[in-house]
Amino acid sequence: GTPAELEIALEPRGEWHVNEEYPIRVDIKAPEGVNVPKAELVKDDAKEFGADKVRFLASVEPSAAGKHEVSCDVSFAMCTEENCILEKRTVAMELEVQ
Repeated sequence: GTPAELEIALEPRGEWHVNEEYPIRVDIKAPEGVNVPKAELVKDDAKEFGADKVRFLASVEPSAAGKHEVSCDVSFAMCTEENCILEKRTVAMELEVQ
């Protein structure tokens, strides 16, 4: 039940890069029993921000024992010299609190 940090990272592959002008956003959803003090993250919240990598850290504070699924909706854009693709992906992870 101690506070922890959740890491969300974007790392493009090959000729792709993160579009640094696109308003990247992370929306964190946690069930009852897990508090997320800042559930909405934007560019200014990133711990690392560049064309090669974007990394966010979010605090999670579990208050109830058991397994809890935390999900993140991540909106971003990846580009090459010729194309840009707008994406929205959801990633989920299970926290086990003892």
